[in-house]
This record gives sequence, structure tokens and C-alpha cells, in this order.
Amino acid sequence: MDDRRRRGPRAPGCAAFLVVVVAVGALKEEEPVQLPRSIVKNGEKATWEIVASAVVPHGDFAFDPTLLPASNQNASWQLHAAAVDVGAFFRDRRVEAVLVLTPHGISAEGVVAAYDASTASGFARLGDDLHNASFPDYDVPLNATLDAALTAALSAASPQVTLLQAWADSEPFPLRWGEAIPLLLLRDGGLPETTPLAVASMPGKRTSKASNMTASMRLLGRTLRRALTTTTTGGDDVSSLPEKIRLGVLVSGDLAHTHAADGPYGFSQAAGPFDEAVGAFLRDPARGLTEAKQYVDDALVCGWPGMAMLWGILEAEVLAGRRVAAAQPVVGPFHPTYYGMAVAAFAHDDTYDVESST
Repeated sequence: MDDRRRRGPRAPGCAAFLVVVVAVGALKEEEPVQLPRSIVKNGEKATWEIVASAVVPHGDFAFDPTLLPASNQNASWQLHAAAVDVGAFFRDRRVEAVLVLTPHGISAEGVVAAYDASTASGFARLGDDLHNASFPDYDVPLNATLDAALTAALSAASPQVTLLQAWADSEPFPLRWGEAIPLLLLRDGGLPETTPLAVASMPGKRTSKASNMTASMRLLGRTLRRALTTTTTGGDDVSSLPEKIRLGVLVSGDLAHTHAADGPYGFSQAAGPFDEAVGAFLRDPARGLTEAKQYVDDALVCGWPGMAMLWGILEAEVLAGRRVAAAQPVVGPFHPTYYGMAVAAFAHDDTYDVESST
């Protein structure tokens, strides 16, 4: 098997980053989350600082545009290149751990499931999205180290998060396309393979009345952000705390799956407006996802819970006095086949070099 089939194709070059400051609407202040002292890393209580976040597709065609006819590859190549750029951005932001929000993991009903294991391993099977039995599918593998402290912090932050274990941690926790495709694209851009992960699998039945999940997932995003970045618990001496761990948040998600009448989910008039509304949110998070929520149930969207969590995270960051800035131009939404995809990335902090565009 050639190198392309092991890791997927590379687009020529990487686009230059364009940075635009965005503002997010204010939230009502909530009580700080008190984390248990047992959440430690290298012998010390761990806290995190979100320095980067991104939305990256997990669709086959964003990973390997050559699955499509040459005449229909342009949008997929743009998405592929933008996702690789996100990997370079995470590397340049010196991300030390990545929180992956996946809609296609091993899920639990009604709660987010965090993978409680030391390592994870799996693959993405490329070609399934063609829905063509005559196409010879191929697999691309992914191996990863999981971050025990970050996983424990997720579970401690909210009763909406539960821990999942597999085989008493005697074997790697299984991964599939929802995690493998975005992470392999980021690794192609320079994210070190040794970067540890925490994987949070979105609740089951995420496409059935997905709009009903919006408020709870948005609130969970706010709660997790506050919990992970809480500096002290019960009288700790702040001066003795270790430096915060630089965290990247990666939302794995595709958009509306109802763009084509001959697709597996048929056509819905909600698909176009939904994707447009999400694109507007990614370009200006202050808009929120209220407009997109009107269409999500008919559009059929796997990435909705993760998007709603990101909405809450961005809001909570701005409420805390931090700056959220677009790190590169949003690419998409495009729908080269029956489902939509987009790529976006954000820098989080108070000191990031922002270039204004006119």
C-alpha cells in the first residue's frame, strides 16, 4: 500500500493565516466549579488553559479528495488543506493536550462518555461515504496516548459526563473515523503524534430531535471550560500551582447530511440554510447557533452536539475576559456530496498577535 493510502493525500502548500478578532455575547456568571484534589498530573494538581479550538470534518472526502471524480474535487481539496493548516496552528500554539469532541465514538444514552484508558487505537475506513459496493475501501490507522488527568477532570466537572472503560485498560480503547480523520489531518499539519488526548463521545440519538440537546450541550461547554481552567480548590496556595497545561479543543463534525435527493438520507430544504447559519457562526461566534437550531432537526447533523459545546466554551472564554480570534479563514461550508463540511480555527488568550484586515 502506498503512502497516500496510509495517511491520505497532501494538498499543495498551506494557506496563510488570517486573524480576525471576534466578540461573543455575555453570559450570566456561574459559581466556580470545585475540582477534587485527586486530579493530578506529574504529581501536581492539573489545570488547563484553552489556547486553541477548531472544527474539522471527519468525512471521507476531506481526508482523501481523490475519492471523488476530478471535476468534483476542488471543494474537498480546500477543506483538506484548511484542516492540515489547523494542525500547523495547534503546533504553533504549543498545544500540550487535545480534547476531542466526537459524534461517532462509543456513546452512552443521554450523557457524554469520556474514554477512561491509557491508550487508544483504531482506524478510519475510507470509501464508505461513496456508498458504492464496488469501491475497494481502505483503512488509515491511528494510535494515541490518552490523558488520564484531563479525562478525570471532564468526569469531575459535570454529572453529564461519565467514564467508559474497556477491558480494564488492558488493551487500547477503540477509535474510528470520527476521531481518526480529524486527528490524522492535524498530524499531517504538524501536531505531534505524542500529543495526549481526552476523547469525549457525544450522547446517543444525537440526530433525533437534536435541537432538544442544544441548551444542555451549550451549558456543558461553559461548565467544562470553567472546570478545566479553575486555578484553586479549597484554600490552595496559588503561588505553588504548576503552570497551566496548554489545551486545544477539537470538534469533529460534519454538517447537514440532506443535500442530495439520491443520498442515503434524502433531500431537505433545511440543509442549505443550516450550513449557511453554521458558517455564519464560525465566521462570527457572537452570532451563536440560534438560527442554525431552527433547521438542525430536518438537516440531520452529526456534529451538532460538539458545535453546541463549542458555542458554550467560546462564550465562557469571553466572559472570563479572554480574547477569541479567528486563526485562519473559515473554509466552507461546502457539500461536494450529500453532506456539508467546514473548517474553522480559533486562538484563545489575551496576548495573541492579531492582524486586522480591512
